[in-house]
Amino acid sequence: MILALLLVSFSACGDDDSSSEEDIIPEENAPDDSTAVDSTGIDSLNIDSLGIDSLDTDSVLTEKEYEGFIYIRSKGKTTVLGTASKTAKIDEQPAMKVVFDYNFYVGVHEVTQGEFGALMKRSFKKDSSDYPQANITFYDAVLYANALSKKHKMDTVYTYSRAQFAEDKSCENLVGFKTNYDVLGFRLPTEAEWMFVANTRSDDINRSIKEWVNDWKGLFADTTIENFVGAAGANGMNEKILKGSSFVEKNVPLYARGDFYTVTPLSKAEYVGFRLVLGKIENAIWFNPSSGAVTSVITPLILAENVRSLFGTYQAKLVFRNDETGNLAYINYSNAANTVVEIRDDIDSYHPDISPDGKYVAFCTGLEGVAGESSVYVRELNESGSGLVKLNVEGAAIPRWRVLDNGDTVIVFVTNPGINKSESNWEKYSTWYVPFNNGKFGTPKKLLKGSFHGGISFGRGFAVTGSSLLRATRFTNKSQNNELWYNGEQACNVSLSMDGSNRTLFLDFAGNTGATFVGKKYSVHEMLLIADSTGELVQSIKSPKGYSFDHTEWVSDKNLVVATLSNVNSAHQKIALVNVESDKIMELVEGSELWHPCIWVKSKKKVTQESSSSKSVESSSSSAIAEKFSSSEESSSSKLTGNSSETSSSSEESSSSGPASISSEASSSSENSSSSETPKSSSSSISITTSSSVAVPLILDPDSAGMYLNSSYWTAGNGLMRNNMELLWNYHDQANVVVLGSSRPLDGIVPKQFSEKFFVLNLARTPSGIYESKFYLDHYVYPHVKNLRYIILSLDYDLWRWEPQSDHNFFYSDYKKFLGYVYDKNHEYWAAGMPEELAELTEDGYSDQNGEALRENMGYWSVGACKGWGTNICNYDSTLLTSESIEMAMDTLVDLVETAGKRNIYVIGIIFPMSPNYKKTGLFACYGARRSVGDSLTKVLSGMHEKYPHFIVMDENKMGNHDYSNSMAEDQQHLCPVGAQQMTHRVDSLLMTLESNFP
Repeated sequence: MILALLLVSFSACGDDDSSSEEDIIPEENAPDDSTAVDSTGIDSLNIDSLGIDSLDTDSVLTEKEYEGFIYIRSKGKTTVLGTASKTAKIDEQPAMKVVFDYNFYVGVHEVTQGEFGALMKRSFKKDSSDYPQANITFYDAVLYANALSKKHKMDTVYTYSRAQFAEDKSCENLVGFKTNYDVLGFRLPTEAEWMFVANTRSDDINRSIKEWVNDWKGLFADTTIENFVGAAGANGMNEKILKGSSFVEKNVPLYARGDFYTVTPLSKAEYVGFRLVLGKIENAIWFNPSSGAVTSVITPLILAENVRSLFGTYQAKLVFRNDETGNLAYINYSNAANTVVEIRDDIDSYHPDISPDGKYVAFCTGLEGVAGESSVYVRELNESGSGLVKLNVEGAAIPRWRVLDNGDTVIVFVTNPGINKSESNWEKYSTWYVPFNNGKFGTPKKLLKGSFHGGISFGRGFAVTGSSLLRATRFTNKSQNNELWYNGEQACNVSLSMDGSNRTLFLDFAGNTGATFVGKKYSVHEMLLIADSTGELVQSIKSPKGYSFDHTEWVSDKNLVVATLSNVNSAHQKIALVNVESDKIMELVEGSELWHPCIWVKSKKKVTQESSSSKSVESSSSSAIAEKFSSSEESSSSKLTGNSSETSSSSEESSSSGPASISSEASSSSENSSSSETPKSSSSSISITTSSSVAVPLILDPDSAGMYLNSSYWTAGNGLMRNNMELLWNYHDQANVVVLGSSRPLDGIVPKQFSEKFFVLNLARTPSGIYESKFYLDHYVYPHVKNLRYIILSLDYDLWRWEPQSDHNFFYSDYKKFLGYVYDKNHEYWAAGMPEELAELTEDGYSDQNGEALRENMGYWSVGACKGWGTNICNYDSTLLTSESIEMAMDTLVDLVETAGKRNIYVIGIIFPMSPNYKKTGLFACYGARRSVGDSLTKVLSGMHEKYPHFIVMDENKMGNHDYSNSMAEDQQHLCPVGAQQMTHRVDSLLMTLESNFP
């Protein structure tokens, strides 16, 4: 009946520009004939006005060899990126000048379907061969550029270690991806190059489709940058840049840099293509206001999945010093972006070490082997490096975290990092430890004579050092017995293993002792050497060809070593993992000067299955030697500390329990063996509670359970869904309101602004549609959110044109890419009861850089600045929403409403406000619905309340006649925080009026 009424309303009120279904253009042919380009295209450009010359014989290329490319004389000239307009997006202002010191060639048209298909061996329609190639990822464009370079016998600009493809053959990831701008080959243009051409003849380059450019998106500054090539790495959204207008969104300002939604390398659309340039940039500059200008970038070389295969967990972090800037940098391998984050500061940062809980990093300002002043600092390991505190001790250096038997987390440090060649001078130095709790230092306590900065095992009473000579000591609470190892030959980069074996790792200077053990002579730092607890050599590992080792450190309690690799020019070019069992070496990152790496791995609890519930077992060391030894040391804490305001006021306070920590070193070989890494194939014993409260034993696979994201298929939308799962599993017992739908409620409903009666989870995401919302409700929300009273659902008519079999329904196909959802499906979505450990496993799984903020805001995604509705609207064909699509969507909505009604749950359907500019068009909203259709749908759905009292429609758009002012909008279809506050207040008021219907 409802559908019949709806179809009658369509026939009664059509638009002037309405057309029959036969006139609807398929998506793949959406561009009209004006998008076809001439195969040469040179005549379509006014070459003189561009400062462009045709190809000449003095240049690298010739016109005959490279038809369709023209020469751009940009050297010494300037272009402008961004705008001075205060109404532009935050990442589009201010205006920034870019100066070129080079010339380049540019394609006069976008790469066509015929060109792309022929070179990449993809099928294409011959009658569309001259249309621009669209619907490709950034990586697809990169591979085409490399293929064209190879075709013309050039080096490739782009390098990577491995390519990953989707089922449709599109490239979804290039592991270890790097742009080598100093190589002459084909590539995507930089944003500055694109703008230089477009500023003069925008009608030629700014036409039917948007175009990929090469840059990572960053922010601008009011300055001038030479040879600007974008930000040094991906931001928290992993954003790339699109330039130009399209047949969907016309007359886009040249300074614009994106699309309706977040643009990542995996983004695809029928209105996005690319053109190429040819030319090298020998002095490329990366720039972001927060990081400044740099001449090199740090490139991750592996996926987090590789790290997990080694450690059995995604919860691993790598920290190191970027010696080019003097700052600490890190990679959080549990973060899907897999980007290098640099903590900007004016404090020189050497020898970083990550705390046992992974939250802090300690470092010093002095360098091993260099006597002089040094200070120890600790800061939180996050992008801002917040919570910076200084140990008020003169000469503190080489910090190392340890956990005492009583659970205290401490930092071991030495009073001088200088060389230890002269024993009499060296013994004037000393080794101390200081408790660290809740972001504060306690009272330092003296531990040993001499600077043992190679590592200390409290449980074994053993320590090592080596900044010239390799020394060791065995100590008790009353004595210290020093030993000189390695026949007195030079050694450095000493590290004591934390697995209880007391193996010592070090490098040498090609001495006789090492050569005798290896059986041949070798170069300085060519061999990684390992000695047993007596100082006898037991193993050597050769560095990769063309490299030597430096800055070697054991990794936690693993049989792994992290080290820098120095090339023949002594540049610390790479950081690598060395497996001491197999001698295999895995490269982690590449850069210019990467120093002092440290890897943290989350400690894994051992689980025993004695019953249906889990029991955690942690190893512990045999004695508290540190406490006993320090208490017997005369004047153990006198005259070392400075201003007491920076330390704990008493020893009792400093010995209080510290932050969450890993267990201390094992006190025996058997204990060490039991604490080894849990094999990847192992499972955890967990229990689930059924509706009858009966404990049911179950083995939960940690390799699958809660793994809702991975680096291969990370997009903003997939990251949002993963964060929704963490919210759901953590708060399913408390929530009574859930928000579902597209980016409009994601940006427009603020859970924490509701009245106290309501515990709201914003589980909306982008892209999303009615079919995804229905599935999520049936399989995840209803079975687990037992106190659910209200569903807030966006009514996005323009998104109804996407059928159930599309990327707007995550649960049609995309979910298969992530083990967690498949695991849920195989276990019937835990209908019998949610496993208690599932929330923790989800937290420990892969996440993204936005996860923390989203979880803090219960899923609300604040888009930031309020830039207004804007003058541009997204301009899809208004006839794309067909009657068949409406019928399917309506059936799904009615089913959703009926199911909720049977559960005594209200469904609040919200039509979110759109730009008032749509009133001037035939469009109701962005993605394809006629205004008459939108108006009719609103009337029909509002009338459903009579039959379904639990279904209430909030029309906040009112056909564009709403009261959401320009100051409440982010863009043409999304509210900013000011508008979200008004929207949330109105929804909250409605829910308050409905509360009387509940007991």
